Amino acid sequence: EPNFEGKYILTAAQTPAQAAARLGIGEAELLERWSAARGRLLEARASRVRPLRDEKSVAAWNGLMIVGLADAAQATGQAGPKELAVRALDAVLERMYRPGGGLSHQYVAGRAKGQGFADDYAWVLTALLAVDRLAPSSRYVAAAEDLATTLLEQFWDPHIQGFYYTGKDHETLFFRARESYDEIGRAHV
Repeated sequence: EPNFEGKYILTAAQTPAQAAARLGIGEAELLERWSAARGRLLEARASRVRPLRDEKSVAAWNGLMIVGLADAAQATGQAGPKELAVRALDAVLERMYRPGGGLSHQYVAGRAKGQGFADDYAWVLTALLAVDRLAPSSRYVAAAEDLATTLLEQFWDPHIQGFYYTGKDHETLFFRARESYDEIGRAHV
């Protein structure tokens, strides 16, 4: 039977040694045959229209990933996740953050685009605090203070005692949305 949505998706169900033994040939011959077959498959794939790729980088998604990397670094003591978290955070700050001018929602095709939403601010702010615990930097603290100030000024409404999803300076919308529950509360601040 097909193994995915009515179609066959090739998987490696056996090791090369197991497959060679089953076919009664040497492993070297099997790998040679596989290489030739793989070349034909890649050639056929190259003739098809490639699927579209989403190339944008979203501030909130990056913040969430950075928090995960920082948590992994803290839990394991390994340098790899810490280095990735620092590099990713520095890229977000370089590409999407404007000191005193807010945060862009996304970075695509070499340009920052759109005004940040509440979750963009919250997750990048959380990422700044998480990485600062691992690699203290006055730059991270200053950016965190700046984003926190902007988040409160732009998104907080004292009358409803909650945050709107869009800032006061965001494009005019028919309805200014806000969440009825605190999704950001699950972050590890």
